[in-house]
Parts: sequence; structure tokens; C-alpha cells
Amino acid sequence: MTIPLPKGTKLKIGMWIGETKLWAECEVAYSSPGFGTGMKFSRIAEPDLERIRQFLATLPREAAL
Repeated sequence: MTIPLPKGTKLKIGMWIGETKLWAECEVAYSSPGFGTGMKFSRIAEPDLERIRQFLATLPREAAL
């Protein structure tokens, strides 16, 4: 089992949407060994944020719930 990052850890993560890689600065909001880590996004560049919005708009309404 991996050891999750402690709460408050700051990091930069990359996310892929199709062929586009987006970047976001985050902070660990919670972590639970064996279950996962919750991230609080603190900064996303406007072009990357717009790409995320465009992607979310393509998902079926039920997926957003």
C-alpha cells in the first residue's frame, strides 16, 4: 500500500484531456491510506480552466451529479 501525502502538502499536477495536458497547483485537503487523497485546487491558468469547462460541457448531465 502506498503512503499518501500529508494534509497541507502543496504540489503541481498535470491532467490530460484528450491530447492536451493541463496544469494545476493544488494542496492536499485530506488523505486516507487505502482510500485516496483529496485535492484542493488553488491555481489553474485561465486557458487550462477554459479547456476543463469545455470538456465538462460535453459530458452527459447525469455524469455531473
